[in-house]
Amino acid sequence: MNLTLVTDATTDAEPLQVSDITTFLVIDQSNATADLQGMISAARLEAERENGRELAQKQWKLVLDRFPTNTHFWATFGASVAGPYYGERPYNAYAPGDGRIQLLDPLVSVEAFTYKKSDGTTVTLTENTDYLVDVDKHPGELCPPYGMQWPTDTLWPASPIQITFTAGFAPEQVPATIKNAMKLLISEWYENRLPFSGVRFIAELPFSVRSAFQNDKLWKF
Repeated sequence: MNLTLVTDATTDAEPLQVSDITTFLVIDQSNATADLQGMISAARLEAERENGRELAQKQWKLVLDRFPTNTHFWATFGASVAGPYYGERPYNAYAPGDGRIQLLDPLVSVEAFTYKKSDGTTVTLTENTDYLVDVDKHPGELCPPYGMQWPTDTLWPASPIQITFTAGFAPEQVPATIKNAMKLLISEWYENRLPFSGVRFIAELPFSVRSAFQNDKLWKF
C-alpha cells in the first residue's frame, strides 16, 4: 500500500457532530458522546468506501517508485526543446493529458513533493514551477507544466518519490443524502448494538443506506 494516512480527520471536521445525532435520536448527549463520536467516524468510513471520495479533510502521503512515463508525442516546439529527434520533431516533450499522478478526491492542496536521487540527495519540487496541481478534476491530479516533463534522474531504489497532500470535503460540502444515510446507519448501531437483528444476520448495508452513500459516486477505472 503506497498511500499512508498522516493526519486523520478531527472531530470538528466530521460530516456530522454528536449534537446532530442526539437530536436525530432524541437522546441525552451527556452519557453518549464518546460512543456516538466513534459511530460518526465509523459511518463516515463506510460512506467513503461506498462513495469513493474523502468525506472529511485528512492529510495523506503517497510514495512512488518512479515518475509516470513521460509521454512521447509528435509536435514541434522549436530549438528550445532538447532532442533526441525523430526527423525534425522532438519526442520527449510532455503531452497534456498523460503522465499525470492521480491523488484522492476532492483534492484540496499539495503540501510537499520531493524525490530522492540515487546518490541520496533529496530534491524538493516547487508548485507552478516543477509541477501543476489540478483540483478541478475528480480525482485531483499533478502534472508537469506545459512543454516540460518529470525529472529523469536515476532514483533511489525504494520509495524515492513522496507527495504529501490534503483531500476531503469540508463538513458543509458533504451531500445531505450522505449525511442522512449516516444518521440512519448510526441509529441502527446505537439502537441494536449488535451486528444482527434477532436470528437474521445482517451481512451488508441496507439498500436505503448504500444507495444514498453512492450518491454521485466517484467511479475509478
